Amino acid sequence: MVLPLAQDTLFTAGRNLREEWRRRETMTFAVIGLALLLTPASRQDTAWYVSRIGRDTVAIERVVRTPGRIEGVLVTRTPRTGVMAYWAELDADGRITRASVEQRLNDGSAPATVRRNVVSFGADSLVLEMIRGDSVTRKVVAAPAGTVPLMHPFWSYGFYDHAMRAAVRRGGDSVSTAFYVIGSPGVSSAMIVRRNPDSAAISWRGVGTLRFHLDAAGHLLGTSSLETTFKTVAEVERPDDPIRLASTFAARDAAGTGLGVLSPRDTARGTIEGSRLEVDYSRPARRGRVIFGDVVPWGAVWRAGADAATQLTIERDIVARGQRIPAGRYSIWIVPRQEGDTLLLNAQTGQWGTQHDAAQDRFRLALDRRQLAEALERYSIRIETGSSGGVLRFEWDGTGFSLPLEIAK
Repeated sequence: MVLPLAQDTLFTAGRNLREEWRRRETMTFAVIGLALLLTPASRQDTAWYVSRIGRDTVAIERVVRTPGRIEGVLVTRTPRTGVMAYWAELDADGRITRASVEQRLNDGSAPATVRRNVVSFGADSLVLEMIRGDSVTRKVVAAPAGTVPLMHPFWSYGFYDHAMRAAVRRGGDSVSTAFYVIGSPGVSSAMIVRRNPDSAAISWRGVGTLRFHLDAAGHLLGTSSLETTFKTVAEVERPDDPIRLASTFAARDAAGTGLGVLSPRDTARGTIEGSRLEVDYSRPARRGRVIFGDVVPWGAVWRAGADAATQLTIERDIVARGQRIPAGRYSIWIVPRQEGDTLLLNAQTGQWGTQHDAAQDRFRLALDRRQLAEALERYSIRIETGSSGGVLRFEWDGTGFSLPLEIAK
């Protein structure tokens, strides 16, 4: 069975997300209520979360919750299809006491070599057991009582649902919560901020803000990470069985039609008047989205690509917009504005693409903008060379930015 992508029901822009959620709220409550009425004896609560970037489905998760246990299966599609199964045990107060995440084959079965992480939570620490076949490595990590485990922080929502329910029970507009991404070296504290009864948000340092839509009891109805580097939206849906879909997705991988790497790394190279220039960057795809003014907001500092910061290396001093730029390596950032676009050259390099340190900006250069004859699906940077000088070009969707360059004399 092919996954119904439901393209007509996608959240098409971050600014419309709340209105879309409100429109669906009544229908979603009715579906959840019916499911609960049909299973009163077991008090089983099942949810399906489908995560998308634009029109492309990137993850599917099924979560089953009973009073003392949470069980889930997560199917991811990039860079290739993968299946993870997890569970957590809860005490009488609803706190997670033990959790496990393990890798599965695409048919849901266990691989020949077990790969499992098991976490046991105590009053002031947790114990991580990393099981790899017959090998077990144990590590103790400081962690306050009530720490909530996480899998992929932006594609897996079963444990977030648990955290939201706990936050609603505790009350208040801001609830401090400790999270542990299973397998990581330490615990991170974050504030669950509730501005309205039906919404909450968590801001992760260096990544952005993840927003949640909730019902009155804190049950998770949907999420938006459009304000993070991951740019996903998760909706509560009921697709085909995740394991069956994993087989379908794996077949697409084998046929060369899978998602692959979402933003593959690439290098643009050119020679201007005998001097070499090189730009190292990632290439995100449009995926049916509006890019400038939405995915890349007007007036915001954009990393000029995706993932790690875009880097420019120049062999000799160059001149751009009358400014002499010394040879060396810089990170590149673009600030698109409706009234005019700016390129920033920053002295810091090697950082993640959300870590722009304005104090290290060295040059601010005006960009030329033009409408492209054809919209580009995947972002591209090019270095064009001529008999005297050259042009650095950035092109995506229907928009092109350019910066004339020449070698300093």
